[in-house]
Amino acid sequence: MRSACAHSVKVFYGKEPKFGSGRSGTISGNSTQGVSMNEGDMLWITDDHENGISNFVASAGSHELEISSSCTSFVVR
Repeated sequence: MRSACAHSVKVFYGKEPKFGSGRSGTISGNSTQGVSMNEGDMLWITDDHENGISNFVASAGSHELEISSSCTSFVVR
């Protein structure tokens, strides 16, 4: 996964940020990070209060994922 955002972005790996089971993390601005996901896995961009802003669901055809420069959405390449 690549981040085109200029600053760090909070993310959540799981079905429901804030209330669901999963794990939280941070992706640094303008960086690349290896993320292994299975089909159906969810990844969220979250705000400072762990509320979901945008989500991505892994599918068989998705191999490259980017957090947009707006820091609020995903782009599948």
